Amino acid sequence: MATQPIGSELKTDQSLGWKVWALTFGLLQGFALVWAFAGFWSSFPAGVRGFLAIPMLLVAVWLVTLVHEFGHALATVLVGWRIAAFAAGPLGIQLVNRQFAIIRRSKRTEMEGFVLPVPASAAVFTRGRNALIDVAGPVTSLVVAFVGIGIGLSQASPYNSDFEPAGLVLGVGVLSLIVAAHTILPLGPNDRLVDGQHFLRMLRLDDSLWRRYRALSSLHALARYQVRLRDLPEWMLAEAEQEAVNNPDLAKAYECMVIGIALDSAPVDRVTTRSLLDDFRAKYGGSVWLDSCDAYFIAIWEGDAERARDRLWVGESEDDMVAMQLAAEGAVHARAGDAQSARRLVEQMRRAIRKRSAFPDPTFRDIERQILALLPS
Repeated sequence: MATQPIGSELKTDQSLGWKVWALTFGLLQGFALVWAFAGFWSSFPAGVRGFLAIPMLLVAVWLVTLVHEFGHALATVLVGWRIAAFAAGPLGIQLVNRQFAIIRRSKRTEMEGFVLPVPASAAVFTRGRNALIDVAGPVTSLVVAFVGIGIGLSQASPYNSDFEPAGLVLGVGVLSLIVAAHTILPLGPNDRLVDGQHFLRMLRLDDSLWRRYRALSSLHALARYQVRLRDLPEWMLAEAEQEAVNNPDLAKAYECMVIGIALDSAPVDRVTTRSLLDDFRAKYGGSVWLDSCDAYFIAIWEGDAERARDRLWVGESEDDMVAMQLAAEGAVHARAGDAQSARRLVEQMRRAIRKRSAFPDPTFRDIERQILALLPS
């Protein structure tokens, strides 16, 4: 599940103990999969078992994933939070932008899915509610597992030529147990944190430290899942601004977000945005992010191709900034009248965005339109 991470993940060497644990867990999971498959196999008549058992196994994997994520989602609603994004298997929806997407395996934050919960107000933004959301998925999976295995074992009958639903129930229960285990128990110290770790860490966190970083951490989580900067919750931005007053690290991150909001607004306030960019440069100096934003702003909104070209970043690139760099370069070429280069860079920008996130990015969709609008029809 994609909650609001605070602090860094565990970073230690992969010890022998972790390797033994991962091997043991893998063997137990293999045994459980065989058990689940045997349940599906036994549920169908002999003549069609070979055709139906494997497809039913795949459908059941998606089903137990959906149930697990539904547990997170239900808890999110019950504690007064909102769901910003939801995915089960390859199917995902970003609810803020109302966009569906096919979620590649590398973009799922858990075994097979995720939920991005967002507090609806500061009043419900507590560690306890966050912890309840974290633990709700594994608890739901465990309940389904115990009920399914219990019913399957108690109602099972010897192989026969008729359809046997107890085998299906048993298989679903065993698969749900696998999902619960995957989201409670970590496989290694360097893996992404699972629900069980999120839950324990949320309970153990120092409350003052958590409150200091919670707003900005949540805002970054929303931005990673393509919630437009201009659509971020105002109360959360106000809290982040307040926490940034006496914290230079938070101040820089907050000011980056303010510039992003200014550039993502429609229409862009040229005077205010220019002031924000210049003030940020005076405080922190140039960077791949700042220079790319500045070059893009000059090309699109100030109409000066040469000055924009001079502002383009010339240092080492960063993976997260590739799309913005390409947008800036494309805007410069478009303003200079080089349509072929501008279109080529826009296409590269599209590929960089798809690589970065599973969900469409409406901000870069508008950026693309602004660049192409400069080209002759």
